[in-house]
Amino acid sequence: MAQVTMLVAAKTAATSTDLVVASGATATIGIFTDTADGIPQTDYVRVYLDTPSADLFMFTLTANTPSRPLPGPGTYRAIRPVTVANIGVFSEGA
Repeated sequence: MAQVTMLVAAKTAATSTDLVVASGATATIGIFTDTADGIPQTDYVRVYLDTPSADLFMFTLTANTPSRPLPGPGTYRAIRPVTVANIGVFSEGA
């Protein structure tokens, strides 16, 4: 499956597009940077599950854990705070 950029690499705070994972499917969500130095230890992105009320925090993507699987069914989104490096979010397999 092809990778899709959910949030372009930047330093500004932003929310990604939604990632919809079908029942029985699994997708991967991850972070990337456009710098040769890699992802700084201080930078992170939080991943949330969309629910009928408030979004539910699932986990944090960091330099040590730059990608994680997401089980379906579910609608997920990533929230990036202000970062030191340009950090983006990608998905694969949805």
